[in-house]
Amino acid sequence: MELRRKGVGYLRRSSNRQLQNHSLDIQRSQILRCADRNAFEITDWFIDDAVSAYRKPALKRDAMRALLSTVLDQDEVCGVFFYDESRISRQMSDFVLEVFNPIKERKPQCEFFNATTGTLWDPKEPVVQAQLLMAQNDSAMKSTRALDAQTMLLCDPRGPRRPGAPAPYGYRWADGALVPSETASLALFIFHIASWGYSDAQIASMLTQAGVPSPKSGDWGASTIDVMLNNPVYCGDIAWNRRKGYSNSSRKSVGQYDLFQGQVDAIVPRPLWDIVHELRTVKKETGMKFNTPNLLQGLACCKKCGDGLQVKDSTPARSPKRYVHYVCPSCGQKVETTKLDEVVLDQIGREWPGHFNAFKNEARNTLLRWKKELVDVQRQAKAELEEARYQRATLSPSAPHAEQWQKIISLRETVATEKLQSAISLLEKVAVLEQPVTFDAWIQRLLEPDWVSLLGSTERRTFGFFIIQRVEVEFTAVTKVSICFRLSPFVTLQESIGRLTEFSADTVGEKPKEPQGA
Repeated sequence: MELRRKGVGYLRRSSNRQLQNHSLDIQRSQILRCADRNAFEITDWFIDDAVSAYRKPALKRDAMRALLSTVLDQDEVCGVFFYDESRISRQMSDFVLEVFNPIKERKPQCEFFNATTGTLWDPKEPVVQAQLLMAQNDSAMKSTRALDAQTMLLCDPRGPRRPGAPAPYGYRWADGALVPSETASLALFIFHIASWGYSDAQIASMLTQAGVPSPKSGDWGASTIDVMLNNPVYCGDIAWNRRKGYSNSSRKSVGQYDLFQGQVDAIVPRPLWDIVHELRTVKKETGMKFNTPNLLQGLACCKKCGDGLQVKDSTPARSPKRYVHYVCPSCGQKVETTKLDEVVLDQIGREWPGHFNAFKNEARNTLLRWKKELVDVQRQAKAELEEARYQRATLSPSAPHAEQWQKIISLRETVATEKLQSAISLLEKVAVLEQPVTFDAWIQRLLEPDWVSLLGSTERRTFGFFIIQRVEVEFTAVTKVSICFRLSPFVTLQESIGRLTEFSADTVGEKPKEPQGA
């Protein structure tokens, strides 16, 4: 009986689109015939299924890493079989440098076989090098053709078309175009509840408990909600080139990817999209949570010390009653969260309906004031930029310290340019908010007179965030509170303009209400 040596086989299929062409079966059969002719027995198979060798070098592929480890660790393995060069590499040298050379250094007797030719494989041979080069060029050509096809769709004279991809939830494909589907109302609902402060996890749990099928017909996940809420297609825009890279799926920031506006029938009104992203920006930048029963967390402060009150839970283990307080970190004074929340809710319930019209008028006046301030910043930035450019043009290379002056002038140009761009961007946002439809969409949701009884804890906290600037707590014999209402609900815009103009808009023109007992 012929003694057979032990070898391993490597198979790779590029994508799931090859499922029906028996690619893996063909490779396996050819490798088995080659191994039999060369007196080998295949003891292990290593399969990279739906893995691109053009996008992933050898050791970025799970099965290839496992193959390398097995061959190096098991002394009896002395043969590696693959179908042809295109299966092991589409990058010319990665397999040789990362797999072939390390194995040969440790196990010189190990042999590599190309199952298509049935012969020993040596990367030093010109024919082998030519095959590796052809495999690389073939993938590069396919990639170029794919990019050209996508560019052609995006630059179509009849209007950009979204290159082939699964339709987002709430849409379907119809004659090559995205149109709202029967789940469009659910997509709108997701945005609506997100605009009231619910987290991605809360929304996913809500939909799963209600028995609503997810896009993949299973349970909903927070990541699915995150993708939906960040996809501009829902307000009619096509985004392209949003990912940072093939192996890095994180999203680029707004302005860093291609955006084709108004190309799809919108499911979500633009004001609703803006409100959702206002809250998401606040959560991301401040860590503020809205799914908490503590209404004033992050909003209440000690009137004496000026420090924000912290929430402290002192509930003993197994206690049926909870002991949760707002505590001043400086003076140590405290008050029960439920007690203070009730007083503030009652006070807002009594005062807000009468304050609403003043809030609405003040919000409109605030937009006008911001526009004037931003125009001034824009004019100033232009002047600074022109002055810096004049200084650069008139600076003599032979002047004393010319190199240092060049650096200072470059810094001035950079600062002025950034200030100018910021002013232009913020002016555009103010112009959008001034439009009656957009302005009313922001304001009218705060008009509900029975909001305390109709809204849940997350919704009440979101409502309070948009109308309350701060709540000052005075720890006397009877705890007193003073509520300072916001000038407008445009919180992140207000902070951005304040940073740009060095003007704290949230503390101008508004005085706290008279203290009320808690």
